[in-house]
Amino acid sequence: MSYVASYEVAMCKFLFATGIGAVPAYRKWRCSGNFVPRTEPCENKWPGVSCDENNYITGIHLNGAGMRGYIPSDVGMMTELKYIDVSHNSLWGSIPEAIGMLNQLEYFDVSYNDFNTGLPDQLGNLPSLKYFMAVDSKLNGTVPAALGNLAMLKGLALTNNMLAGRIPNDLGDLSELIFLDMSGNRMSGTLPVALGALTGCVVFDVSDNKLTGTFPASFFAMTKLRMLNTAGTDIGGHRPKLMPTTGMIDLKDDQFDILIPNPV
Repeated sequence: MSYVASYEVAMCKFLFATGIGAVPAYRKWRCSGNFVPRTEPCENKWPGVSCDENNYITGIHLNGAGMRGYIPSDVGMMTELKYIDVSHNSLWGSIPEAIGMLNQLEYFDVSYNDFNTGLPDQLGNLPSLKYFMAVDSKLNGTVPAALGNLAMLKGLALTNNMLAGRIPNDLGDLSELIFLDMSGNRMSGTLPVALGALTGCVVFDVSDNKLTGTFPASFFAMTKLRMLNTAGTDIGGHRPKLMPTTGMIDLKDDQFDILIPNPV
């Protein structure tokens, strides 16, 4: 089986696992029972699929697509993927460990789903990942220390889940991080001193957790902070100064534009 055929088989397994083919807007997604596409995904412009000039699938854009099912491990065969957005669906099960095979993946959004499981350590194997969004996805367990391996990561949003335990010291290695939102979980302990190394961080939100203690002295080196939210925690003491800002915080780079509300 050729590389492209393996890629297409993976797309068909994704179709059957998520139920996307049953959604009227995505009827172009057609595969046989042997996981062979009846139409070529790129040439026939399957909705929600983006491709490069060589007809390799580089993006899955299925925000709010009405999927009901799970993400199959075969997604790891789609090694040209740079963008996955499967947010606002009804996906359950787990985020497959095979996701760690996607070396070119830059954006991964699984927000607003029903996973009821933990985050796999293999997420830390994504050298190109810039944004990982998993908001309100019923995730539990602890935050993997392996996320500290994501040298290119700019945004991490794990908001409103059931994540518990301590914040890993390893997150202090995320030297490119611009925003970190772990609010609305069950994180405990104190703020790690190592997080003070996030000197480029603009948004830091750990509100509504079981955190205690005070701000480590290292946090006062985070001079680019525009939002620091610890409401609903027992973190006290002197707070780092913030850069002045009003309205929405607009975090842009060459590919993505993310707006974050600035709490008053």
